[in-house]
Amino acid sequence: MKTKPVPTSPKLRKKENVVDEIYKQDIQKSFDKPPVRHHNGILILVLATLAGFLAGILGETIINALSVSYPNLPVISSLYVSTYPTDSSIILQKNGKTIEAQEFEILETLDQIQSAVVTVFEKKNAVLDDVLDQNYQSGEALGNALILTDDGLLVTTNQVLSNPQKEYVVVTSEKKIFTAEKIIQDSATDLVFFRIDASNLSVAEFIDPVELRIGQKLLTLANKTNGMYESDSSTIRDLLYYQDEKVSDIVYSSEKLSDSILINKSLPDGFLGSPLVTTNGKIVGIAIANELNELNQILPGGYVQQTIPKILQDNTVNRTFFGVTYIDLSRTTQLDSEIVGSNSVGALLYDNASLSVSAVEVGSPAEVMGLEANDIITSINGKEISKTENLSVIIQSFDPEEQVDVEYLRDGERKTAKTLLSGVE
Repeated sequence: MKTKPVPTSPKLRKKENVVDEIYKQDIQKSFDKPPVRHHNGILILVLATLAGFLAGILGETIINALSVSYPNLPVISSLYVSTYPTDSSIILQKNGKTIEAQEFEILETLDQIQSAVVTVFEKKNAVLDDVLDQNYQSGEALGNALILTDDGLLVTTNQVLSNPQKEYVVVTSEKKIFTAEKIIQDSATDLVFFRIDASNLSVAEFIDPVELRIGQKLLTLANKTNGMYESDSSTIRDLLYYQDEKVSDIVYSSEKLSDSILINKSLPDGFLGSPLVTTNGKIVGIAIANELNELNQILPGGYVQQTIPKILQDNTVNRTFFGVTYIDLSRTTQLDSEIVGSNSVGALLYDNASLSVSAVEVGSPAEVMGLEANDIITSINGKEISKTENLSVIIQSFDPEEQVDVEYLRDGERKTAKTLLSGVE
């Protein structure tokens, strides 16, 4: 017998009933609310791509900033190699790609410093045989000088103004010419101060020495007589540099400040007397040449700052006189233990007749207080002699006619005496 079809079979329903039945079933939701998982996936992909793009930009910005501020960090130096060409731009290389970074800030610093630097020339004869006779050309420059006060106090080195008896002029970045007046040599350093008859001059700020570090980038410039300038750069190699090639190099006078800052390359001759500045424009010191005429040392700005008040008050550099010759024990490796004992710092008063070296100068404040050869001075007015502050630095921090307490060792016995400092004649 043939089976009768089930009444609910779709084949036996009317079309309108089939539609009604479909919407009564549980699968109705799949028609009313289509799945959206495909759209969520696209949104997540877009957001992830955008986040990666922004992270890349932020990371690049941070690395660029770090590469300028902290170029010696291992992670930075592995990514970037920085140089400073003569066109005043820093070039950074990353994965073979060359880009410029912080160029605006560097140029801004140099533009700011330019107006505080002048070019020094020997004054030309006033007699005019030719229209060009009074023209000062960059190739004739003796060197450069730095403006210290807005009313015309300047500083350079005795390698630039080598003869105070001669007449000199300076040319500013605005091509104005001034005569150098009241030339003053500093007996304790190689600095030379002088004045020009000018006002409202640009003055730069000196850096606090504690902010300096080995490897720090320094900039310098020398003005041209056409109002432009040339620039160069280097990095700090040694913050407390001194000659250490022969025995006599560590024998010092209490009246001389001889330490300098060493940089990693010799600058061209045209930068003699120019200021070396940090990338934010603070003065580190003045460029000087060594005995081989290599321009790779800086007279520290602290020497200059220490002297400015003396000149402003007395119109001269009135240095302090103590009158001893000494060996800086922090710069020796092995001396007679019967003389120095276990002392690794201090100033050992040194006497050597064959070298015409006298430990204590006749008539000096040191002789008046009774100091002798082989005494070891350890402090002045409580300021201890150390690796970073030798006897000369401490003595020159006091004024002439100032009374000080001197602590010293004689045959291992600690002693203290007073003396009245005097001025250098």
